[in-house]
Amino acid sequence: MSKPVKAYEVENLQKVDTTKYKNGDIFISNRSGAILINGKIRPFNNTTGLKKSDVKKMIDEAIKKGGEVNE
Repeated sequence: MSKPVKAYEVENLQKVDTTKYKNGDIFISNRSGAILINGKIRPFNNTTGLKKSDVKKMIDEAIKKGGEVNE
């Protein structure tokens, strides 16, 4: 059984308090997307030109596989 996907819309990825979130949580800003891994925010690879709609599409695909999203 997989863990639910949790995604949060944030203003700035660098200002996220990582102590309030769990590994695997996804963060979306106006410029890019990132995931929390081992207490650190890691940007998605190849985020150059990645749009907010692209990240939301990735989240929607994960939801279809049994996750949930919290904004």
